[in-house]
Amino acid sequence: GALSLTALTSQLVKYADEFTNINNTIRLATNGTQEFAIAQKELFRIAQETKTSFSTTTELYRKFSVATDSLGVSQERLLKVISSINKAGIIGGGDKSSIEAALTQLGQGLMEGTLRGDELNSVLGQTPRLANAIADGMGIAQDKLRAMAMEGKITAEQIVIALEKQGIVLDREYAVMASKVSDAMTTVNNSILVAI
Repeated sequence: GALSLTALTSQLVKYADEFTNINNTIRLATNGTQEFAIAQKELFRIAQETKTSFSTTTELYRKFSVATDSLGVSQERLLKVISSINKAGIIGGGDKSSIEAALTQLGQGLMEGTLRGDELNSVLGQTPRLANAIADGMGIAQDKLRAMAMEGKITAEQIVIALEKQGIVLDREYAVMASKVSDAMTTVNNSILVAI
């Protein structure tokens, strides 16, 4: 009993710390209480809708927020792009860890201002549907996308615009995807995290 109570307490502390980290991440990416509240609510909704980790979704939002801060991209637009990115990852059929690794690479590249060869290769290899959506939204073939990335010519603004153009297509494709058991576990984990 004592061991079970200790394990439960430890898990509760982990959940509480993770939620604190999520809130801190959102605070860094928002200006003011109202923007924070909207981002927190919408990022949780996006994570649940796309059956993606709340933490990963929030971190992606922060990185995109930093990358697009000087471009005047509204919070509403940014949230729609995050939803499209999560959906593209799921549509591509990769496992959760591969998707998260690709999204980390994408976010890092954008924080530096451009999506370069290494970051794009990660996206191509682990979330091919996302790479296709970016190329289609830019109106170019994948080999041209790769060449532009090698030259450091793919900017955060281009990615935002490309994914906005592909949003409806990704929504339609995502709507017919069947959920996996692991997806359900992710949404349950997100719900427990928020509840605690």
